[in-house]
Amino acid sequence: MTKINWEDAFSSQEEFNKAFPASVFTKESWYESFTDIFQYTIPRTWGDFKYNIKRRYQLATRGYSDEMVWEYADTMLDLNIRILTELKKTKVGTPVNFTEKKWGKLLDTIIDGFKAKRAQSDIQLSPTYVKEYTKLERVWKKGMVVYVEYYGALWD
Repeated sequence: MTKINWEDAFSSQEEFNKAFPASVFTKESWYESFTDIFQYTIPRTWGDFKYNIKRRYQLATRGYSDEMVWEYADTMLDLNIRILTELKKTKVGTPVNFTEKKWGKLLDTIIDGFKAKRAQSDIQLSPTYVKEYTKLERVWKKGMVVYVEYYGALWD
């Protein structure tokens, strides 16, 4: 069996696209698309359906699902970002010793901290990895200091 050196076989992306048009990789027949529904989608959907029933039952009876326990840190990151963003957008008042502008900046600091932690998990290994990670770590720690200090003031 001979190995093909693909870099030598096609000198440019244009030649490759001519040899292998995109339509080769898509389903040409409506029949293939239709039968795929029965082969793949329905069984997967049934499994998802069973899992969703279990998850909704757990949410209704316990207030949390197994999925939330498995991914606790990610769940809380996403939840806190959404809730604090909504709190900032729809706030009715501010704590007594703050102006609205200063309270908004503190909320931004907290939200940025949670977003930085989310971004840390999305960083790809690269030459600038350490620099990016430490920068995000500083933002995360600053946000968490403010979050812990003003936790009792997070109300609307």
